[in-house]
Amino acid sequence: MKVRIKPELSLLKEWKNVVREVIRIVKTLYPSSEVYLAGGAAEGRLTVLSDIDVLVVFDELPSDRADVLAKLWEVLEARIPIYYPIQIHVLGRSELSRIKGKKVRLT
Repeated sequence: MKVRIKPELSLLKEWKNVVREVIRIVKTLYPSSEVYLAGGAAEGRLTVLSDIDVLVVFDELPSDRADVLAKLWEVLEARIPIYYPIQIHVLGRSELSRIKGKKVRLT
């Protein structure tokens, strides 16, 4: 069976819907966390080579970031193609200020 993959630009046109889905899942699994958009999407400068950077921020850094990401992707995989150009970063509040560039709080 041949699988068709949408070109990157087509995928990026759907980024707002994808981010809404990520927010919904993050808030379901981690209601006290905050979600931010960073990078090119936050700055309004997406290109065909861009990815979407989503920051999941906790007051206290979780002891295992990998566990948080694994739980998120376990749910997201059924809703977002594995090849979608998105990166999810798990941060503690104290790390947020170290992220360069514009950050837009979404929740």
